[in-house]
Amino acid sequence: DSAFSWVKQFFFDTSWYYVTDLDNRVQSDDWTFTPLQFTTQTGWHWSANVSTNHEVLASDYELVPGATIPAGSYNFVAGHMNMNSPSSNPLGFGFSAEAGNIYDGHYKDFFPNVSWSAPGGHFTASLLDGALWVYTPQGNGIVRVSELNLGYSFTPDLTLSTLTQYNNISHTVSENAILQWNIQPDRIFDVVWNHGLTMNPNLLQGQQTIAGNTVLVKLA
Repeated sequence: DSAFSWVKQFFFDTSWYYVTDLDNRVQSDDWTFTPLQFTTQTGWHWSANVSTNHEVLASDYELVPGATIPAGSYNFVAGHMNMNSPSSNPLGFGFSAEAGNIYDGHYKDFFPNVSWSAPGGHFTASLLDGALWVYTPQGNGIVRVSELNLGYSFTPDLTLSTLTQYNNISHTVSENAILQWNIQPDRIFDVVWNHGLTMNPNLLQGQQTIAGNTVLVKLA
């Protein structure tokens, strides 16, 4: 009979990321606080957090094309929010959004997503599309990303999944396909095909490389 009877579970957490160089000088000192995160009785999930960051750049860093951050020490704060509809629904949707300061500038991003599971559950599909905008004294930049996931289960033990990605920086489409066969609970056979672009999952960290074509076969 409480005022929160519509909530199934609350989550609260704090994380700390700390990095020093070999001379024990701080390079990263980042905190993330999640004061509000919950799942409702019907399966809706909401989350909001805030991060405080202290970062030291030893050299100039190209954050995105058109925005290169000078070497130095920086302190900045950002906020994040995301929502997802119940995963048990055949048609689902959600979003992820961030905004705040970054180094000597500021940024914002918005990534909506939609997913669908066909009757019978054999075929699933999800699409994410969004953009990240960066504004700094050195220049502005934008990263646009699209991601399509497809999956088909021939049987509960034999599945095929594909991932297709595109971004406006490389103007390259990358593909990943995995055929997985669960021979028995402790024996799994995979065939993996990669094509095109390898991109760091964190859009604001690391560079991208063109990987060509790769085929991997694995028995675990």
